[in-house]
Amino acid sequence: MAIIFSATPLFDAHKRFVRLPAGMKMFDDYPDCAIFIEQLRANIPDVDDDVLHTQAFLKSYSRKSEATYRGYRNEVERLLLWAWTIAGKSVIQLKRPDLEAYFDFV
Repeated sequence: MAIIFSATPLFDAHKRFVRLPAGMKMFDDYPDCAIFIEQLRANIPDVDDDVLHTQAFLKSYSRKSEATYRGYRNEVERLLLWAWTIAGKSVIQLKRPDLEAYFDFV
């Protein structure tokens, strides 16, 4: 499966992220991300759930500090992209062997 995706973060920088609407509407201003997610849906039906859970997680930590948000965003986005593009799975579907493979990857 060849997925074309420009190097745009899935979740924007802190100042913009905290003002984005909840849910998949956050991608309205990010067509590259919306296209990427749409391409993934064919093989990973739970991709929207991954995005929504991650968004909620990041929103809960975005109140602490910009640095905390940035650190969590980087790590969670790396995991999402690995799960989707390397493992071909939703994060929800990952098992211990998958996580061990991810840790070897990073």
